[in-house]
Amino acid sequence: MDAKCLSLDTTLSCGQAFRWHKHGEEWHGIVSGKAISVMQDGKQLHYNGCSERFLFRYLSMDADYACLRRKARKDPPLLMAMDAYPGLRILRQDPWETLVSYICSANNSIPNIQRCVENIAGKYGSRAGGAFEAFAFPQPGQMADATEKQLRSLKLGFRAPYVRDAVGLMNDGWDLYGLGRFGYENAKRELMTLNGVGEKIADCVCLFAFGFGEAVPIDVWARRACKESYKCTGDDSIRAFMRKKFGAHAGWAQEYLFHYARMKQ
Repeated sequence: MDAKCLSLDTTLSCGQAFRWHKHGEEWHGIVSGKAISVMQDGKQLHYNGCSERFLFRYLSMDADYACLRRKARKDPPLLMAMDAYPGLRILRQDPWETLVSYICSANNSIPNIQRCVENIAGKYGSRAGGAFEAFAFPQPGQMADATEKQLRSLKLGFRAPYVRDAVGLMNDGWDLYGLGRFGYENAKRELMTLNGVGEKIADCVCLFAFGFGEAVPIDVWARRACKESYKCTGDDSIRAFMRKKFGAHAGWAQEYLFHYARMKQ
């Protein structure tokens, strides 16, 4: 598969998804019930466990990052980040897994988030098909009987009741997957009605699952990057500034700035 304008290493290690691990030259990940192995050889991807169409969509290979690059020519901080990490792309992830993963991200490190997600999959998920042995992330119905105590035993801590509440809502018919039809603001507003879901988690789901490029997740690294690069402080001010400056690609720009700030420390 043609992989020009893609850096697999950067895209899969930048903190937007939590079920990818590198084994030698190969990346192994579990995506939508598929255990996928993929390796980049220059501008070519070699993969197993899924179709080319599936991987093409997941990696957002049809997204036009040239438009953001044009804006970066007039924006030195973004240009520096894009030059340092060319080929970073926003993944298209499953909304349910993304929601639970980012609920687990609250006040948590990336390795601990990965452990939480893997523990949930190992406890409640079914075996994934594909390139290697693994457990798929469970559907809400598979978690219907999960108790707060059980979830806490999987190292979710104070996040356990929030995940349990989300499971209950999904099993009661709440249409998470339908939110993508109603636009960014409406989707974000609905997500924030869930216990434990604030603006950052809602924006992560909007960006990484629904593809709303105007969503700007704000965490400590994004705050630091915007303060250093644009003298911009305050989460509301940062979101407004990024949307005004980068429009429908504000979230893409944030991910470059976030990753650059995190990696240079």
